[in-house]
Amino acid sequence: MILGISLGVYLIFYAYLVEPVWLKVRTVPITISNADHRPLQKNLRIVHISDLHWGEFVSHKYLTDAFKVVAAQKPDLVLMTGDYVAWRLIMREDYKKALEVFSRAYPTYAVPGNHDGGEWSGPGGGYYNTDSIAEFMTSAGVHYLQNEYACPEIKSMKICIGGLGDLTGGFTHPEMFVDEYDKTPADLHIMLLHNPDAKVSVKDNKWDLMLAGHTHGGQVTLPVIGSPWVRVQNTKEVRGLFTYTGRPLHITPGVGSSQRRLRLNCRPEISVLEVAL
Repeated sequence: MILGISLGVYLIFYAYLVEPVWLKVRTVPITISNADHRPLQKNLRIVHISDLHWGEFVSHKYLTDAFKVVAAQKPDLVLMTGDYVAWRLIMREDYKKALEVFSRAYPTYAVPGNHDGGEWSGPGGGYYNTDSIAEFMTSAGVHYLQNEYACPEIKSMKICIGGLGDLTGGFTHPEMFVDEYDKTPADLHIMLLHNPDAKVSVKDNKWDLMLAGHTHGGQVTLPVIGSPWVRVQNTKEVRGLFTYTGRPLHITPGVGSSQRRLRLNCRPEISVLEVAL
């Protein structure tokens, strides 16, 4: 009995105080084999991060250190897939300064998550729209996309990045940009969204690589049971690289944690995507 109690205490300590801040960097090789593209014999190094939850659930020091790790990867491109605050912006200047470690050094694009404003966030004490987050991210040098797209030139390649508004927030409106996005010639089309469930809204559009967050990788993963708290339709695809309509979909486990805070068998992650074109 004593052993069982000791093990239980250890697991609680580990899940609340150790794993939530035991950040890892994971490299994911991805080959784009879309028949519409000619082989370029080029590589693109993308850092994919999500679910920062700056605020009451995640310490400022932890995120500041995590952003330094992002910059240390020397990416060609940083892509962010939502939930930048717990509920509202606090310590704005500290947050801005932390983000600028990578956002001023490397091209950075972001889409909103359900914590960043909308039908889900507002009633819970957050924002009812994403205006505050959009303004803040832009001030920090981040290109903020909500139902729009941008086509930067990176490493002599034209990369078109589409960004969906969040599904849970009630802002997913691909019709606002996908026609032009699809018609724009590019060496690579990337689609960003927060909640993987929104992927059906752009399943027939011209993207080569899709990135999502929201799941936190399940945050807690148990033997046999799996991830009991994850709130997406496909609970078997909550972190890692998958195939959707014959194309790669990457779901990152996130850098921060939700209000439960604990993580178990699901460390926070900075995902480094090595994309071969």
